[in-house]
Amino acid sequence: MRDVVSNGTAAFRRDGAELRAECTSFLGTVVEDAGADGVVVELDGGVESSAVATVAVEALGPERVYGLVLPSSTLGSRSA
Repeated sequence: MRDVVSNGTAAFRRDGAELRAECTSFLGTVVEDAGADGVVVELDGGVESSAVATVAVEALGPERVYGLVLPSSTLGSRSA
């Protein structure tokens, strides 16, 4: 059962395990339906891209997830 809390502007789900299962199932279905070999995830060091990479690996397996590390403007030429 979903436990949803609203702060007036957005709803937050508290059922993390169910949400995670829904995300991995959805991603697996989309990739399979597209006939794709896998996915490319842009990794910028943030929480969001790390979470996406984790869900993708759980859904597809590590051999079907490719990480793309992009240079950061905050690091200057050291990241290029």
